[in-house]
Amino acid sequence: CLTGIAGSSDGSVKGFMQLFSVEKRVSQALEGHASAFKTIKMDGHDTILFAFASKSKSGASKLHVIEVGHENKAEGAPKFGRKSTDIFYPPELGGADFPVALVASSKHTLLYMVTKAGYLHIFDVESGSTLYMNRISESTIFVQCSHSETGGLLGLNRQGALLLASVNEPAFIPYVMSKLKDVALATKLASRNGFPGAESLFEEQFNELFAEERYQDAAVIAAESP
Repeated sequence: CLTGIAGSSDGSVKGFMQLFSVEKRVSQALEGHASAFKTIKMDGHDTILFAFASKSKSGASKLHVIEVGHENKAEGAPKFGRKSTDIFYPPELGGADFPVALVASSKHTLLYMVTKAGYLHIFDVESGSTLYMNRISESTIFVQCSHSETGGLLGLNRQGALLLASVNEPAFIPYVMSKLKDVALATKLASRNGFPGAESLFEEQFNELFAEERYQDAAVIAAESP
């Protein structure tokens, strides 16, 4: 996927992307400022996701996650439903901020997005949910890549500082449960990534299903627990 940005007469910055299918040998033009590919497992099937972040002239900004290459999966394989999430920018920036990079974690089902103003956004790729946002740099991070050891983001800003942003695995699930108050999301993230901190949730679900004699569902919970 080729991505480019250009300034407009009204002061906004437009994003342009060209997504090319090697198999079909066709390209598709999209409006977007940053993009990334991520492969996840869905019921044992490799599923290729394409995520892109955009900001329109009106100021509306979204993260989109779609599946590509579903036709190459085995018959009966589950299909990923498109996800769209609003991207928030601090009001003090006056609407001038926009995405400059989107990096898929090499270790977790997470997306790291950085903006021109130096803000970091972390998303769950499956649900599109925003997990975290904070400013990590006073200047633009103009070079970015995935950090294989931590699964985080490695970036270089205009001041010459090399920055590493990654999640604190032992504290991440407690953070999602306490700050975001989303138990279902915390359980899913723990199951997908092996994050500690959700053991009691899995145990509670298992015991409830077992008591209801839903043994197959209880077995699934046991298999998905980290």
